[in-house]
Amino acid sequence: MNAVYLAVYSMQYTALAVQLQYVSVVDGIRRRLQLVNDRIFEEVNRRRFRGLLKLGHLPPVDLPELQRVASIPPVDIHCLSDLHWSLCSIIHRTNSVFSWQLLAHVVTLLLHTIIAPYSLFTAMSLYTQGHLTDRYLGHLFMQAVWAVKHWVQLLLLVWPCSAATQEANRTASIVCKLLNKEMSPETRKQLETLVLQLFHHNAEFSVFGLFTLHFPILTSIAGAVTTYLVILIQFQNADSNDNSDTPSNT
Repeated sequence: MNAVYLAVYSMQYTALAVQLQYVSVVDGIRRRLQLVNDRIFEEVNRRRFRGLLKLGHLPPVDLPELQRVASIPPVDIHCLSDLHWSLCSIIHRTNSVFSWQLLAHVVTLLLHTIIAPYSLFTAMSLYTQGHLTDRYLGHLFMQAVWAVKHWVQLLLLVWPCSAATQEANRTASIVCKLLNKEMSPETRKQLETLVLQLFHHNAEFSVFGLFTLHFPILTSIAGAVTTYLVILIQFQNADSNDNSDTPSNT
């Protein structure tokens, strides 16, 4: 029995280590995408401010904001577009590197999210029927902790991926918002080119293309878990009724 527990906990810690490594990579991509978005916004505002300043149309801005915009070093928008494309390419490479591990990890978590609530329901049924004493309350508590732990682990896996995807998609909304403002023809042309390129920048985290790691997958897993739990509980109730009817028939 100790060897079984050792094997189970070893697999749990190995899966957790893989998840932490994956989440660390995804969070690094998200932070760099955020820097690219902030830099695009600052660069366009810097160019707009300098253009209005040359025309003598000083925009209404506070002195600290004026100093901050003036101190921003210039950067080519094409370089920022290439950086955004490189980050999207890194996302694709991350998908290919971690696909097998993530597939096994998600399937394992799916099984655990079914088994843990079912074990909790079975133990609670036995306890309410008087088949378990009060000393098994600790067992009920641990089953509840395991059920919550697996859902938290799923959430911590999906959350960074969803945040990184949203940050990558936010670039298009930032550029479209900036295009509505007054700016030089050269800057406008660069932003229009960037918008066209962003349609080809895919920033979704997926597992072999079977499913994407986004918040909707949690609702899909919750629906699947609920369906299987209802089926298992119905089978258990049917077995209980058959066992209770057997002595009366004999």
